[in-house]
Amino acid sequence: MNLRRHRRGRAAEDDAYACPSAASFDGLDPSSYGYYDAIYDVAESDGFASSSRVGSVEVVPAGGGDNRTLAIARLATIAGFSSAKLSGGDKTLVLRGNGGSQIYGDFAGAMLAAHHFNNGVGDVVREATDVHERCPVRLSMEDARDSESLQTVAVDRFGKRMIEDPDRPPAALLGAWRSAVSVPLAILSGAYRVPQISPLSTSTELDDTSVYRYFGRLIPSDSGTAVAVIDYFTGLDVRHFGMLYVNDPYGSGFYQAINEASLSKPENERVKVRASPFSYNNHLTESKRDIELQIRQLKQTGYRYFFGVFYDEHYELVMEAAYRVGIAGPGYVWIISDGLSETYLDGRVYKPGSPLAVASQGIGILKAEGGRETKEGNSGYDRFAKAWYSQGSNSVNYYNCKQPKDNTINDSTIYYKAPLDFFRGQHLPPTAGAVFLYDSVMALGLAACELYNKAEDAYFNGEDLHTAFVSQSFEGASGEVAILPKTTSRDPKSAFFVLYNIHGEPDGQDRALFRVKTVAHTSSARESTKVIWKSFANETYVYSDGSTIPPGSLPLAEVNMNHLSPSARIAGITIAIIIFSTALFFCIWTQQNRSERVVKASQPRFLCMICVGAVVLGSTIIPLSIDDSVASIQACNNACMLNKIVAKVQQQTRMKVKVKDAMRPFFVVWGLNTIVLVSWTKVDPLMWVRLDTELIFDRFDRSIDSYGLCHSNNSAGWIAGLFIINFPLLILANYQAYKARNLSTEFSESKYVSIIMALMFEVVVIGLPVFILVGGDTALRFIVMTFLIGSICMSTLCLMFIPKMRALRQQLNQQGEENNEAIDETKVERVPITRVVSNVGDEDEEEIGIFVRLGALFRRRSSDGGGTSTEQGNAGTMTGRSIYVGRMISQCSSSAN
Repeated sequence: MNLRRHRRGRAAEDDAYACPSAASFDGLDPSSYGYYDAIYDVAESDGFASSSRVGSVEVVPAGGGDNRTLAIARLATIAGFSSAKLSGGDKTLVLRGNGGSQIYGDFAGAMLAAHHFNNGVGDVVREATDVHERCPVRLSMEDARDSESLQTVAVDRFGKRMIEDPDRPPAALLGAWRSAVSVPLAILSGAYRVPQISPLSTSTELDDTSVYRYFGRLIPSDSGTAVAVIDYFTGLDVRHFGMLYVNDPYGSGFYQAINEASLSKPENERVKVRASPFSYNNHLTESKRDIELQIRQLKQTGYRYFFGVFYDEHYELVMEAAYRVGIAGPGYVWIISDGLSETYLDGRVYKPGSPLAVASQGIGILKAEGGRETKEGNSGYDRFAKAWYSQGSNSVNYYNCKQPKDNTINDSTIYYKAPLDFFRGQHLPPTAGAVFLYDSVMALGLAACELYNKAEDAYFNGEDLHTAFVSQSFEGASGEVAILPKTTSRDPKSAFFVLYNIHGEPDGQDRALFRVKTVAHTSSARESTKVIWKSFANETYVYSDGSTIPPGSLPLAEVNMNHLSPSARIAGITIAIIIFSTALFFCIWTQQNRSERVVKASQPRFLCMICVGAVVLGSTIIPLSIDDSVASIQACNNACMLNKIVAKVQQQTRMKVKVKDAMRPFFVVWGLNTIVLVSWTKVDPLMWVRLDTELIFDRFDRSIDSYGLCHSNNSAGWIAGLFIINFPLLILANYQAYKARNLSTEFSESKYVSIIMALMFEVVVIGLPVFILVGGDTALRFIVMTFLIGSICMSTLCLMFIPKMRALRQQLNQQGEENNEAIDETKVERVPITRVVSNVGDEDEEEIGIFVRLGALFRRRSSDGGGTSTEQGNAGTMTGRSIYVGRMISQCSSSAN
């Protein structure tokens, strides 16, 4: 039997179709589907005169005058076409993935890739163009085997395959779909040194190349998907979520990957996860009890967001239990991993208002996909979609032939058989499994050709093929294919993740019809440390309450805002009023007594400046008493700005100096402070902010104790500038007060100035550290600041004015006593002054003349209201009698004149 030379092209398709086999080999066109399946069957039955088994391939002559030989690499497939269910001791098989069509589509992707590779069709993968002309490797597909989604069945199927034909092991094994099945299968296939390539198994356990030496995949592992999950949740500002996962290698591996992905983030981006696993059991009633128990555990967390890792058969059990417990429906968000197929929910109907209808509203499915069609239509996925929909009836017939032929219930009729217009009628869009299997089969073919080119022959074993497979890099249907040698899994940065949103609407038949739409995807960012999520054009996520606004991830926190209490605010304002009243009283007193000697000695203008300074400083208590409990944030910001305008008053020793001499340093200091404060206001204005005390937390690690204050980005620098200007002046003032301590109090109030300076220094040195130590205690901070301001203002006012008031009062009292004594003298000696003068003898005439002149001098001085302070002081020491006599003589003199 001779082989006909391979021709490139598409075989004519017709409705009469027979599954390819050794018996039908002579009637097959080399470009037809299944041609190399038939060749392999012929070689396996020793139908060729010269064929041999070498390594992982069947070597056959090309024939047709071609001296070359062809190497047929056989690919086996084990997939979960069905799921086993036990009910009342009877076992039934239920087709997975929308009645079996999805798994059918997945498997079709592998067979399409083999057909393209064998015919050198580079419509999807450019590297495959004319590959059949330069490489003698051809791919053949075995009939698929159903694992029934069970580990034991999968291992049994592959084990029987190897036992029945031990001399012709497959070149590679495609499968399984579930990680729980792939794990034991990878151990068995590794023992036979058969590379196993899974399209959808994502467990991180399979990243361990020391155990699973011959395993590989073009879908990212759960460690990559976990990063996408964490980045999606953090994008919603979700820092806490619950996780319900099936306790198998897929689920437990995913949970571990989630924790590792969270810990790999900066501390402020980490997510806290509370997880509850449930057992995977064929008896769904047992799984149901376990699911309900674990969901009740999640209820105790108080979380609002949940991530589920389970399969189609668990969906209704999980969501119905979640609704009954109260963690599904409005206010809650469920995102489910790729264990749940989007096609399972698309088109489902539930009774409106039923637990499943309410719980299914707004859920999401996050998974790695093969890609999405673009507007430009030039991506690998676009090319694959075009090839997918162009498949005709011959393709469908061939794929139908390759469906499983047996199962544990001995009923092969249960498997899905597609209609002839399955692809051209667009019954099913390209599935993720189909895309990943297409690239996987293409990568195996290109790897085999790479080995042929390197060794100048087409013969290789399983280890060689696996090593070459891991090194492949090309743009395929799923985008840029890049495999991490350390894990033999796809680089997640080259993967394409999508988020599906499920939402139901009434269909007019008293049913809620649920549809699936893709709302978000990731963009390729291999240089980035994060997975970047983007929304599809004109698509938004609709949550369970029908809105597009994500609910809060946690219950509202009961935060102690540490607002200023009304009593503290009233006390502070009362102190401010006391300061204002005191300053106003002293200012009025100064103006009323400005002609008095004791007021003139201290210069009334300076005394009024002290009063104004006290008012300005005391007025800062008012904005300090304002917080966000009594005013808006903008009003609080304005209060922060007012709080910076504090007058700095320099105390002066009370020597007899000119006003301009005292004002010059005052305006210098005032100007420097104004420059700093105005610059601070313009460059870095104070704003009202609320900070956490980080001392009291609730069970969600949220701070429930906060305080508000005026804050700017560089407050410390501005405060330091004010400190540098004013603190040295305070030190200098204290030094001057000390130096002037022995000056006569007639010219200065050095004693009281010294006390004021000492008090100010003490307030600053002791009060400010106390203010810093009270930290976020709003009441204490306000009390301390009010005390500081009140101490400075009241001590300055009282020590400056009360001694003057006492001195003035003593002066007035003394003058009153003197007047009273003079009146008493007049009562004792009621002798008319004319009689006194007329009765004086000649010997006393000279003495009387002296008193007359002295009285006249006294009268002039008194009428002038001045004289030196020494003269005035000496006049104050005159006895009552001398004053009386002098005055009387003065009056006498005036009368005589």
